[in-house]
Amino acid sequence: MAVSVAGVIPVMHLAAALPRAGAGYFYASRLLGPAAGGVISAWILFGGACGGCVVALGLAQYLPHQSLPGGPYGLALLLIAGLFGVYRFGVRLALGLQALMAIQMLLALLLYIVPGLAHRTPDLTWTPPAGEAVFLLAVVMAYNCAMGFAILAELAEEIRDPRRTIPFAIGLGAAVVGTVYIGVAVAFIAAAPYGFDAYRTMRAPLLDTAEAFLPPAAVA
Repeated sequence: MAVSVAGVIPVMHLAAALPRAGAGYFYASRLLGPAAGGVISAWILFGGACGGCVVALGLAQYLPHQSLPGGPYGLALLLIAGLFGVYRFGVRLALGLQALMAIQMLLALLLYIVPGLAHRTPDLTWTPPAGEAVFLLAVVMAYNCAMGFAILAELAEEIRDPRRTIPFAIGLGAAVVGTVYIGVAVAFIAAAPYGFDAYRTMRAPLLDTAEAFLPPAAVA
């Protein structure tokens, strides 16, 4: 949380004071020069593309893929192509679909968290079971998952009253996302006590552990 706050505060100030489209390029080009702005913009696009591929592959693990060529990789490519097709029908349709998918994901995670926490109390400790180095690596990975706040800076030009809306949206979003992330992690640890070898064999960790405390219809 402290690492995320350190990263979000300057972004929040810049986006609220200078609401511009293409904020990644604009801020970097003014601070370091146009070349730096171009490099950072390319990194943002490349990172988003890589993130989309990883998410598609993760989603494919939760869906039937055994009969497809390439297995989960083939299904991930189909998912990316399908979403690209949706964008071809216009941004308005894509945004509406994205909102529905976000609501569905939030409801699914809450369906996992609440019964999961009621099912079993996790055995938590202040000592990292795999050592401090692995814990610090997990912090870095968690920070990458919390980079969504930067999107608000890119959209600042289209936000009404950015000086008020951006800090409010980031604060509310961080509270909701942080609560859900922690809830999912605690429920997962309660259902599957720490064991790296056991984790590696899980095809879809949330589904595999949800079967211990949710009826089949809820798992589906």
